[in-house]
Parts: sequence; structure tokens; C-alpha cells
Amino acid sequence: MNYEILSVHNLSKSFSVSNEQSVSPSFKEIISAFFGKKCDINSKRDLFWALKNINFELNRGENLGIVGLNGAGKSTLLKILLGRLDPDMGQFTLNGTAGGLIELGAGFDPEQTGRKNIYINARLFGVRDVEIKNKINKIIDFAEIGDFIDRPVKTYSSGMAIRLGFSTAIHFVKDLIICDEILAVGDFEFRQKCFKKIHELKKTKSFILVSHSSTNISLFCDKAILLHKGECIVFGKPDNVLEAYAAANSELSANEFRSLLKKDNGRKVSFVKKDNNSINLLNHRVFEETEEVRQSKYGHIYEDDKAITDLKVYANHQLAEGQININNNEKLILTIMFQLLIEPAHLRIGLPFFNERGEMILGPDSREINPSENRVTSKGIKRFEFSFDPLPLNEGSYVIALALSNDPGYLFRDHIVKLNVKKVTSEFGVTKANHKVALFIEDSNE
Repeated sequence: MNYEILSVHNLSKSFSVSNEQSVSPSFKEIISAFFGKKCDINSKRDLFWALKNINFELNRGENLGIVGLNGAGKSTLLKILLGRLDPDMGQFTLNGTAGGLIELGAGFDPEQTGRKNIYINARLFGVRDVEIKNKINKIIDFAEIGDFIDRPVKTYSSGMAIRLGFSTAIHFVKDLIICDEILAVGDFEFRQKCFKKIHELKKTKSFILVSHSSTNISLFCDKAILLHKGECIVFGKPDNVLEAYAAANSELSANEFRSLLKKDNGRKVSFVKKDNNSINLLNHRVFEETEEVRQSKYGHIYEDDKAITDLKVYANHQLAEGQININNNEKLILTIMFQLLIEPAHLRIGLPFFNERGEMILGPDSREINPSENRVTSKGIKRFEFSFDPLPLNEGSYVIALALSNDPGYLFRDHIVKLNVKKVTSEFGVTKANHKVALFIEDSNE
């Protein structure tokens, strides 16, 4: 029995820059390839290569995740696999049938009812009417669109169209189901039902999921592929692919992206004092919201220029316009340096982390330092370093505030850095638990 359901070899697809029409290789190129001569797919300068030499395999019962920035070639690849586009070079072998949803409402006749469209789509999958009739009630029940099943599809919301399309696909596609971002549509309960169904169907079918959600890729995929500018950058375990995906930048070419990933593999984090890794907090404000908005979310703003000068924050990541982009498995070091003009009674520094709703998520504070050994009572240059290894936050946007005080009064208080966290590991929730799990099996015979 052949367990490989899909095999892709050197798949390439080009479009004309002028009219975006597919351009097939010339007769000369075909003859050259036939006799084993290398065909340079970059030789035509007026071509845009949406895909270049894509290679991967998928076994039956496995799920493949595809990630990449907009324009990476994801939709082009899916259209080829579904037979809607022909590749210009390379080939793929599908051992079975494939179907799916890669465009909202694709395959639906907007003038026909949902019920009629079930028959239309099922026939496209090669299903006979008698089988459609036997399954149609299950499809309608799963889609949960109620009386709209007998109304024209043009009256459906995007979520309803996705429900019906997904329900039709999972009941009639026998081998490979391809889904492009469809699990991002719909309410929580329906998404959970889809996830449960995907797990259930893995026994008999394979899935290809395109998603910007790191959680969906890590939860439901056995393999993943990262596309960038039409090329495969990484293919392998989802966690490895997602970690690379977090570093994607649309301004990088595919080769530059690969070089960047090689450098990052050997990167060591250390304290640096570079212009793009620091902010002068007393002279530079990078946040656009008004003082009223900042106070309502993050508390009162205060600055005592008679007590401190040269207040700066340094980071081990680039501070681009006051923002740090970081993966949730990376180390974060924030160093606060300033000139203290007074002799404090008890100098204290805190770095509260807030979510976008203004709720405090973390509250690291220098009170954790033993005061008998580290009590600051003198003037001069001071440096506090906060290290998070790894960062205890999962995916989301956060604001870090600085609360510098001579207890009980503030010397400085304002938010200083915005943190954009990408999830590349499988933890759930807002913060990551520092925990261990032990399994104890009781003997039922005792």
C-alpha cells in the first residue's frame, strides 16, 4: 500500500508581469529539458515567478501547514494542487482525490440555494446523487445555517458560506482536503467543531491548512512549509517552521531570508548599547495616543527632572520606533540606565506589562533584589537589568511601562516600549506557566 498521498517535485509557476497570464516554457526550453540540459527559469526578465522549485511530500493521515507573508505563493500552490492552475515546470503526484476551499464562496453559484449548491459541489468531486441524498442532512446539520439552506447563497454572510463549503468538503472529499484560512471565519463554537472534525478525519484523510494562526498550525499539523517570494525556505516540523516564519520580512529576498536564518541560528544574546537598541526616555516619545488615553490605560504619567537625567532603556532586540518584535521562545533583556541627582531613601524600579485593554499581565519589580545587599542610597549613574529567559508571554501586543520611584514617591512613570510577540511554540493562554507535569497511574486491581 502506498502511504504517500502527495508528492511535489520542482513545482514552478510564472506569470507575465504585463498581464499576469501564465507563461509556459518555450519549445527550446522543453527540448533542452528533455535532453537533460538545465533550464534557467530566471532567463525571462518579463516573468514573475510565483513559485520556484517547490518540493515536499505528505503521507496519508498527515496534516500539512503552509505559512508565509502575503505574496509568498500560498494561493498559487493551492490552486495548482486543486487543478485550477497548471504548473509551468515540475510536477506533483496525488494518490487519491483532493478538494477544498481556497477562496470565499469558490464553487458556489450565488443565485442557487445552499441545498442546490451542495449537489453542484458534490458532483464536482465525482459523487453520485444517491450518495449526496444520503449525506445531505448531515451536511446541513454540520453547517448550522438553519433556514438559509433554502435561500440563495448571495444572501449568505461570509461565515455561512464557509460553513457550508467546509461541511460539503469534509463529507465528500475522500483523500486530501485543502483549506485556505477558512478556520479564521466563524464563531468560537463552530471553529471548535471544525477542529474536532479534523482530528477525527485524520484517520482516513489528510489536510493542508493555510493559516496565519501559529496556534492552528502547531495544533493540527504534522509538517509545515514556509514560503517566501515563491520559494520554500523551511520544510519540516511545525515549531521549526513557525520560528523561522516569525523572522519573515517582505523586504528580504528568498536568499537574504535564508542567510538571515543561518545567522540567527548562531546568535548569542548580550547587552548592547546601539542607537537602534535604545531610547532616551526623557527626550523621545514614540507613542501616538494622547496623555488622557495613556493615563486611562496605564496609570498616571510623571517625570521629575530634578531627580533624574539621562534616562534610557536598552534592549537586546532592535527598538524600531519604540517597538520590539520578538518570538515567545526568545530571551528579552531590558536595561534601564539613568543619572540619579538625589540621595534616595529607597530606590525602586518596576516594569509592569499591560495588554491592549490596559490590564496588567506581569509586574516584575526590583523589590525581588535582597534590599540588605542591594539597597541604593547614593547619587550617580545607576543600571538595572531585567532578564526574561524565555519571555513569559504568548502571542499578542503588550505595552511595558517604567515605574521608577523613591518610595513612596515616583521619579518617573510612563509606558516606554511596545512588545509585539509572535507565537512559535505550543503554549496556550496569555502567560506561560513555569510548571512540570507528573503522571501517576493507580493500580485498579488494588
